[in-house]
Amino acid sequence: MELAYRYHALDSRSKPVSGLIYAQGADLAYAKLKRNGFRPTQVSFNLGSSLRNVLSPEFDGRDLARFYRTLGRRLMNGRSIDEGLLSASQFVRDEKLKQAALMMRQAILDGRRENEAMAFAGFARRDAMVIRAAEKSGRSGEMFLSLAEEVERTSQLRGSVKALFRMPLIMMLTMYGFFFVVIHWITPRTMAFLANIGAKLPAFNEHYFAFARAFNDHLALATAAYAALPVALFVFLRSRAFARLLDGMRTLRDISVKADYASLWTGFALLYDAAIPPMEAARTMKEAAEREDSRLAFARLEKLLYTGIYLESAVERAGFPLFVADGVRAATTGGNIVEGLRDMTSDLAEDVFNLTQRLRENLTLVSLVILAAAVVLFFFLSYYPMISVAMKNV
Repeated sequence: MELAYRYHALDSRSKPVSGLIYAQGADLAYAKLKRNGFRPTQVSFNLGSSLRNVLSPEFDGRDLARFYRTLGRRLMNGRSIDEGLLSASQFVRDEKLKQAALMMRQAILDGRRENEAMAFAGFARRDAMVIRAAEKSGRSGEMFLSLAEEVERTSQLRGSVKALFRMPLIMMLTMYGFFFVVIHWITPRTMAFLANIGAKLPAFNEHYFAFARAFNDHLALATAAYAALPVALFVFLRSRAFARLLDGMRTLRDISVKADYASLWTGFALLYDAAIPPMEAARTMKEAAEREDSRLAFARLEKLLYTGIYLESAVERAGFPLFVADGVRAATTGGNIVEGLRDMTSDLAEDVFNLTQRLRENLTLVSLVILAAAVVLFFFLSYYPMISVAMKNV
């Protein structure tokens, strides 16, 4: 896990520079700066940026697409990479990406090549490889525009998947916070009222009132435990155990598999179009894979391609799903491999969209059931004791 550090340093021309750098520790941050030609004078831990990086370690997809597109257009219009970076960084809201753009610009001013500066600044290895190949042919501007399209497409695809759980999660957190209000403020008043009239409570409410009394008698400890539960849930949701649990559900597994392959084969097509050797492209996609089975499939593909096997045969023997093997076969026999692979990934993205829409409909129904259950529970915790007592006295 990388943390954020605010640094002040001197560049290779002894000019003062400052910004954020991400590393696994302060010593590694110092070493990273020195390795890239900076002489750090101060490196200090930055809590806010570190927390943002833990919650969202990648660049914001929309900002990254906007950055690549702006930079590509500037280069296509004949601007220098230095001017293009300075201009493109002004449209970026993601602080981490803005710092990466400025570090990339500084590295280029210090004499580094574009792809080396990108790798130093923290951009994806795949993107740096695309630009490395494009530099030789003078197509950097064109490739930055292609990267922008790919990043935007991948961001939309991942966003649609994440949006599935956003509203149910927000609803559950809202209800969880509301029940704290019920336990701490509403329930004690209900208990006091019923105690004043000497009412005999139903068994369910006797147990609940005993819990509420203990909760409020040890409020600091209880509040800490109550607040820790969502944090523990968040950690669990980001764990491999939860990922394996979701993977056991067929629809979610299909969405995950097709979304990952859509992103990976789009990247493979981009590298192939930039004249990157297929085995290098496979190795890069292996490192970018989110799923373990996707990573293993690209690792096998890399080894098979190194033996000289053609792409179509290598994909069939590497253990990719049938829909990937069929798509690659169609791409290799259609004449234009890049366009064929993009057609395949477009079909995968459409499949993900349709599966997502179907799952969203089911989750909407589940959310309504959860909401109804919460309303019933609130009724039993708050109004039911008074209604029960009133009915007994009629």
